[in-house]
Amino acid sequence: MTQLFVNDIEIALGDNFSFKQIDENPIITSVGEFTLDIVISIQTGQNAMAFGMIHRLNKRNIPAEWPAAMIVNNKVSHGKAIYISNTDTTVTIQYVSGNSELLYFANQDKKIWKMDWGIESAIDSARARQSIQQTGYETNGFHFVCAPVKLNDTIVNKFTLANETGTSIPSVAFPINGVDGQIIMMPYLLHYVEKMADMFGFTMKANVLLSNDRAKCTYLLNNFNSLAYANALPDMTLSEFIEIIEDEFNVIFLVDKTKQSLEIVYRHENISSRTTIQLNNVIDAYTRNVSEESDDKLSRFKVNKFSYELPDDLYYKYHRLDDYWDLRAIFIFQGDFATLLNFLTANPDAWYNKNGGFFDNQGNYYLYADKPSQEMFSRKITSSRSVYIFNKFRPAGFGNWDNELILKMIPPVIEKGSIQLNFHPGQPDLKQFEIHYQFPQSKYDLSDASAYETIPLADMIEQGVPNVTRKTDLETCIFMGEIKAFITPVTVDDVTFATYYPYSCNDIYPDFGIPPSSSEVTRFETWALSDFMNYVPGSYRLENIVNTYVLNSYFDTTKEYVMQMEDNPFLSTSFLFEINNAIYIPLRFERTISDKPEMVTGYFYKML
Repeated sequence: MTQLFVNDIEIALGDNFSFKQIDENPIITSVGEFTLDIVISIQTGQNAMAFGMIHRLNKRNIPAEWPAAMIVNNKVSHGKAIYISNTDTTVTIQYVSGNSELLYFANQDKKIWKMDWGIESAIDSARARQSIQQTGYETNGFHFVCAPVKLNDTIVNKFTLANETGTSIPSVAFPINGVDGQIIMMPYLLHYVEKMADMFGFTMKANVLLSNDRAKCTYLLNNFNSLAYANALPDMTLSEFIEIIEDEFNVIFLVDKTKQSLEIVYRHENISSRTTIQLNNVIDAYTRNVSEESDDKLSRFKVNKFSYELPDDLYYKYHRLDDYWDLRAIFIFQGDFATLLNFLTANPDAWYNKNGGFFDNQGNYYLYADKPSQEMFSRKITSSRSVYIFNKFRPAGFGNWDNELILKMIPPVIEKGSIQLNFHPGQPDLKQFEIHYQFPQSKYDLSDASAYETIPLADMIEQGVPNVTRKTDLETCIFMGEIKAFITPVTVDDVTFATYYPYSCNDIYPDFGIPPSSSEVTRFETWALSDFMNYVPGSYRLENIVNTYVLNSYFDTTKEYVMQMEDNPFLSTSFLFEINNAIYIPLRFERTISDKPEMVTGYFYKML
């Protein structure tokens, strides 16, 4: 039995109705349930009412879609009836449900900055201060952070490091610079993710990213002086935005078509936790090889290499070296970094400025040379020689580059610096220290969105919309919270190191260097382990992102198993199926729905 409802009115399908329904597995293809064209007579009163007397409407007044529901074999789905065309006697629609409804909404080329993502209430220095005391997005907390960021040449949310005269530096000594125009909110990525369900007309069932440390602490570099969350977004479409998030965290926005709820899940966990159904009613089956070029929907499951879509400037040339450099340079493994440091200290001339590099057992690459023109994290061997860490964002993975996934959530350049403090102003030579800090730098200028947000509509119509330069890429950084800053020198007897600073990072190491003193190196190692790395929620390092991916470990994508069977309520893409002691995952089911019993054709991959 088949029933179709549009605008809560049951459609009279008539005798001999027939249309094709395709139900794809969104975990694999990102597509859900949809039909090909359905031609419906509007000569009956109930059908004409369901479509709002469409034959009487001017074409410009015809809706693009209507709320709809379908019942097939006692299985209910909710979705949209999409308008295709009409005549005086018929209307042609396409029914979409589940992830197909999500794709329909997302693929309308809507620019994300034109959508309503909400407006934050006024942010004064007190609220800005509170925002940095919360590390990461909280549903009932701050959806933004006022972390220090450099927008081209302008530092916003700048901290003032107090020149204390006492013997300790309390954490309250660092007020945010409250000058108008300098407090700019940096929205957390999860603010937008959590708002999407409402925009699609769904309820949010679950979101695994709320417990993902890296996702929770990721914020957007916002170059607009605006309280509208939309203004922090780049010039991209909603579908592009969703794809970037799905690629970065290997998740999928999964729609439950029976309840119209949205769930954000890890692809690999969703596959491994599925219920397996015994399938016994297969009538015909055959196997066909899948062409490598036939379907790019499987690209996510064929990935063997990962890289970032990074600019080609000096900073990234040092941090994005590929395998070509591995073949040219001699890389020496030295265990942990302490072993490497001892090795170079004992042999200060052997590898200095040579065609050689080093890597430790944490996967960190080092260069022992003169100071590069682009400063990187450095640790000194002598007063003039340092070991520099590089290749933070080197391509990662295995095999060849045939199936490369290019990640587009761009890690920014990190700028480092230090501020000198004198704890005894009356004796300037007695105690002087440097507090080291770092913050991300955007390549975009600070823009004042309020310049056009407050323009009266009539003036905007007559004078035109002001020209505003928007980002073309998604610059993000990780906020680590307020952590104890590193202070040099170390020979301090009367100073309590309680200096806190709001740190942002894109890597597991801070980006500033340290002096040559061996005691300070030891102090730095202690600080990095206890006061820095304990707070790093994750890393932009590709090796860590690779670990969240399925790759080819779940099912074989080289062969499709095509099976014809009688329809039943359990033929759903949400299950795995056991056939002749082998487990299969459905790619899609194709049905011809009519007033007569029909067969179903299923397309499967074999689980490994």
